[in-house]
Amino acid sequence: MKYVDNEFLLPFRYRDFTYMWIATLFSGASMWTTNLARAALVWNISESSNWVGLIIFALMIPSLLIPLIAGFIADWIDRKKLLIIASIGSLISNGFMVLVLVLFDLSNDLLFYIVALSALEGVARSFRMPASQTLVPNLVSKDYVPKAVALLNANQHGAKLIGPLIVGFLTVIIKTGFLEVFVVCFVLNIAAVITIFYIRTESTGVIDSEKSFGSNFLQGFDYLYHNTWMLIILVIAMLHCALTMTYESLTPSIGEEVLILGSSSYTSLMLFAGIGALLGSSAVVTLKTRIGGYLFFFAAFMSGFAPILFAFSDSIYFIWISLMLIGASQAAFMTLTHVIIQVIVPDEIRGRVTSIYIMHVGGMMALFNWINGYLADITNPRTVLMFMGIIFITAIIISLVNKTAKTLFSIGIEDSSNVQMKGSSA
Repeated sequence: MKYVDNEFLLPFRYRDFTYMWIATLFSGASMWTTNLARAALVWNISESSNWVGLIIFALMIPSLLIPLIAGFIADWIDRKKLLIIASIGSLISNGFMVLVLVLFDLSNDLLFYIVALSALEGVARSFRMPASQTLVPNLVSKDYVPKAVALLNANQHGAKLIGPLIVGFLTVIIKTGFLEVFVVCFVLNIAAVITIFYIRTESTGVIDSEKSFGSNFLQGFDYLYHNTWMLIILVIAMLHCALTMTYESLTPSIGEEVLILGSSSYTSLMLFAGIGALLGSSAVVTLKTRIGGYLFFFAAFMSGFAPILFAFSDSIYFIWISLMLIGASQAAFMTLTHVIIQVIVPDEIRGRVTSIYIMHVGGMMALFNWINGYLADITNPRTVLMFMGIIFITAIIISLVNKTAKTLFSIGIEDSSNVQMKGSSA
């Protein structure tokens, strides 16, 4: 891969990283397409934000417990093997979804099957995320780790654009049903699994044989809760996921009931969020030395402001702009948090720490997507969006009182040794 000379593309010089990036593109495209297709299908059947929120809740609630097991395994066995097993799990979930749509009519009875299969998909993703995130730093040299993690997350967030394109093309333009959409997702998962097999790098953490299972198991918690940098990032990310990244359960009702855009409104609106996600995550790749800083603060602030703009927008053009801002700010914020974690955390416990982080933020997203969906059914969804955005902006401003948060939002971090020395309370 020596022909890759652009400064921001240097990780592609590494063969295994390139295969990992391609596999992530396939799995990310399948993931976002599945997310959108499930939500759109449930909305078409039930016309209830509560059901949309429940589907997202079922998808994300496994991340509240499963990562504890997944992170330990990611530090115990070869992370590539765990990634393959998890990807096959997603493949099985999509396969069952195709089978259910073949066997059953589009009725309320189908909703319960979708909830169950969403939970199954959530279990697979809870294993795949720590495996993929912790494997990446071992695929490139130490100097390229921040850009490699950023490129992978930019790929995953950028794939958010693919979902609306696939769903929109199949269901709106050529007028197929949702069955064909899930068949495409199934094929994308097959491509992801095949590509992962081409990765040669072996990567494992360290499970100390002289320590008890409980001591090894809790080592990730000990590190996460006693490293000042990590604790600040965790709290901010939890608030971000709870208050700003739960807009998806509200978008269908805003699109159809408030804007009266028709049955395809959800797909068309999420397309603009996908465009924004691609732009925002790509911006992180251009970072040269320090990670975080003013870009991190701006991404956090805009993650709260953009939903407020969305809530107040009456013009379709402002709706498009606000959704692009939502996608861009949230993707940039989450990409930066993943880069920081992979840079800070030692490889020996990276699986456990990453999984515990996923458990916290995923649990918040699951819970608040359901809460927001319920609130949207009993009140104005615009009010819910506005209220959540205001709370998050207020929290970000208050966090500047903390010295570590202020440094993170103004200066950023430069390297892992600097962070561990200054950020750890040990």
